[in-house]
Amino acid sequence: MSVRFIINVLFGLMLAILLLTGGFAIFSANKLSDDLTFLQSETASVADSLTQSVDALTQMEKQVKQLSEAQNSLATLQALRQRLDETEQASGEIDAGLNQLREVSSQQTESMNQISEVTQHIATNLEMVSGPLHAMITAAQQINQHSLQTLIDFYKLGQNEPGALESLEENLQQIYRGTSAMTSAMFNVDQSDDTRTLLVDLRRDLRPFRGEVRRYARMENSPERRALAAEIIATTEGLIELSVRIQQGSLELANRTAAEANELAQQTQSATAQQIAASATSAEVLDNALLLINQSNVSTRSVISDLTGSVQQLTLSLQSIPEVERQIETSLSAIQRAVASDQMERIDEAGNRALQAQRNAETVPVVLLVFILFALAVSVTVGILLQRVLVQPLANFVNGVRRVTANDLRTRVSDAGAVGELKLVIASVNAMIEGLRQNVVDMTQSGQSISESAQMMANTSSKTRDALEQQKQGEQAIIDSTSALAEMVRLVADSGSKAGEQAQAADELIKLSQQDIENAKREMASLADTVNRSNEVIQSLKQQSDNIGQVISVIQNVSAQTNLLALNAAIEAARAGEHGRGFAVVADEVRQLAQRTSDATVEIRELIEQIQAGSDMGVESMTNGLAQVARNTAATESVAHSLESVIEQVGTISRLNMEIGEHTRLQLQQLDTIEAGVESVRRQSEEASEAVLDNVSASENLNSTAGRLGDLVKRFSI
Repeated sequence: MSVRFIINVLFGLMLAILLLTGGFAIFSANKLSDDLTFLQSETASVADSLTQSVDALTQMEKQVKQLSEAQNSLATLQALRQRLDETEQASGEIDAGLNQLREVSSQQTESMNQISEVTQHIATNLEMVSGPLHAMITAAQQINQHSLQTLIDFYKLGQNEPGALESLEENLQQIYRGTSAMTSAMFNVDQSDDTRTLLVDLRRDLRPFRGEVRRYARMENSPERRALAAEIIATTEGLIELSVRIQQGSLELANRTAAEANELAQQTQSATAQQIAASATSAEVLDNALLLINQSNVSTRSVISDLTGSVQQLTLSLQSIPEVERQIETSLSAIQRAVASDQMERIDEAGNRALQAQRNAETVPVVLLVFILFALAVSVTVGILLQRVLVQPLANFVNGVRRVTANDLRTRVSDAGAVGELKLVIASVNAMIEGLRQNVVDMTQSGQSISESAQMMANTSSKTRDALEQQKQGEQAIIDSTSALAEMVRLVADSGSKAGEQAQAADELIKLSQQDIENAKREMASLADTVNRSNEVIQSLKQQSDNIGQVISVIQNVSAQTNLLALNAAIEAARAGEHGRGFAVVADEVRQLAQRTSDATVEIRELIEQIQAGSDMGVESMTNGLAQVARNTAATESVAHSLESVIEQVGTISRLNMEIGEHTRLQLQQLDTIEAGVESVRRQSEEASEAVLDNVSASENLNSTAGRLGDLVKRFSI
């Protein structure tokens, strides 16, 4: 085997090694470039994902703040509940007022029953009071009879019958007594002025008539006696005419008084019947009003119950919102702090390093290729020179090589006699020895530099490892925060879903409450109509009570006049002595009846006043009831408007819940993307950590190699 062949083989092997080294360097550089490009893209993706996460979380914070406005609906529902409590309290007051009014109506009914009984007593008393009228009629009849008998006795006296004068004087005495009886009876009876005038004329004519009759009885039969007889007959006929007129006036008075008494009794009974009917109607109306109020109270309580349930459900849904909002704000702040400060800086630094590595990776293959081409050119040149000069200076060359192999780099191979390729080989060997010496020197210096660089690399690797550990912890914190945020977002989604369901249920309950309020409004309107009718009935009752009071006033006047007549009758009976004793008893009985009548009228007046007072109280209660019904109607209208506002707010809340659900779904997707990106970064960090560990190990190996290199270099003599 020739040296040339060996040299060519060596050069071929060196060329192959150089080519393999260049290819491996190009392959490694391309792989490093791909890895760095992938790292840069992943870093950009993570940065974009984190930026989108921050934007999404900021938007979610705004939406959560908008959710807090739903608490205003809670205050509105609480105000509605307070108004409905006031409405229920007002309905209770109306109920109490109407119960009181029903009691008043019951008292009025009892009073009317008492009025009916007293009216019957009045009718009885009127019949008893009609005694003086009967006495007047009897006295008028007696006056008429005695007047006729006087005329008959005068004719008998003209015929000189015995006892005619005594009978005539007795009749005149009876006529006088009858006028006295009528005069006494007229004090208790509302007699007309004509009857009184007739009585006065009759009494005035009786005294001269008695004197003329006596004078006629003493006269003898003569023309004067006959003329006096004609005058006496004319006077007697006048007395008879007066007595007839007095009798007619008494009968007319009796008929008129009886008719008035019957009319008063009928009016009293009619008023009493109307009062009882009005009281019954009032009681019926009040029962209906109480029934309507009870129905209204039931509806109001139902509304309050529904609204209370709505308030409780909405309160539960709204109470969860501030807690979720607080948790979201806490997680958002943590993520913003974690992403906005250190992580973004690390991502930017990694991106810059990746760009620098990419640029270096693109430069290294070119440099290696140039170096390989240069080495190839040098190898070809050396081969040519070796082919020209090789044999003659071979011994010198071998000796020189032996010295060189003995690690003596101070020697030089002599090129004496070497020509061509051998001379070039010797020169190359000398150059190689010089280069080797220089390389050993450089290797010594490089070994020191490598040792220092290895130490620095070890320190840097340690720091990088610590930084990667911190980054790993930060990534773990981000993963934990992202997981917690995802869980919170899921809770928000669940709460939003529950809030939507509760808002829908509250909407249905509020619609039912609105229907109940409409029913309550209709019942309030019906109640107002009922109370108005009750007010009209009580007004009519009051007016009829006033009419009864007027009738009682008339009866009281009649009783007073009857009492006066009884007093006059007692006086006249006292004047009459023994003959007037029976009449005195009758007069006393009449006076007692008049007194009882007066007492009864007083009782009736008191009852009427009580009825009027009760009617006034009923009118006042009805007025208050109407005002309260108006307030309740206004409150119900206000509640209806408030419920409409609440329905709108619940609709807004439902819409916001739907939007929140959609945003939450998008946020969950973004969080999943973030988790995937963070997981990828974590894996890359682990790979980087492993690479750093390998780097640390490599630096340690490099340091050890540098030490061994130093030991090897010490073998050479330079």
